[in-house]
Amino acid sequence: NAGSSRLLTVGGSGGITLNNSAQLFLSRNSGTFDITRQITVNDTAGMVWGGGGTANDSVIASAIAWNGTTHTLNMASGNRYESSGAWTGSATVNRTGASTLTLSGNHASFSGTLNLNGGTTLLSSASFGGTLTLASGATLQSESSITGPVTLNGGTLVMNPNTAGSLTTASHLTLTGTNT
Repeated sequence: NAGSSRLLTVGGSGGITLNNSAQLFLSRNSGTFDITRQITVNDTAGMVWGGGGTANDSVIASAIAWNGTTHTLNMASGNRYESSGAWTGSATVNRTGASTLTLSGNHASFSGTLNLNGGTTLLSSASFGGTLTLASGATLQSESSITGPVTLNGGTLVMNPNTAGSLTTASHLTLTGTNT
């Protein structure tokens, strides 16, 4: 917890590794995060962002390697977060929480599955290497190129009407349920 209005800095040359079912909790009341170390998530470990106060506009600049099987990325409700580091790995990541998450890093080398199970996810990187699944109640805002399949299971897909961009997939698009 960064606490008060101080800067929480986790830098240096070493990485942060989560093994087994460990959970990394990143929470702050105010101040800012400056986390730049590589984060490696193995086995079924996961991460929780927020939950301790107003963590709006928190940016995690770390590259994140999603290894192992299935992970949970829980974003505290009502807050805004950004992951600006590159994602790699081939695991399944279940994104939960009614918050806004911006994925602005390079995600072309991520070959896993990102299940969007809640909140709003803004995919602003040029390309996303994995598979995207959008559940009922979740929103995806993107004009990116997605390598893997895209499945909408009752979610909301938002395109910016003020740009000429498009959402493309090199695979297939599946629509089930009621989508908007």
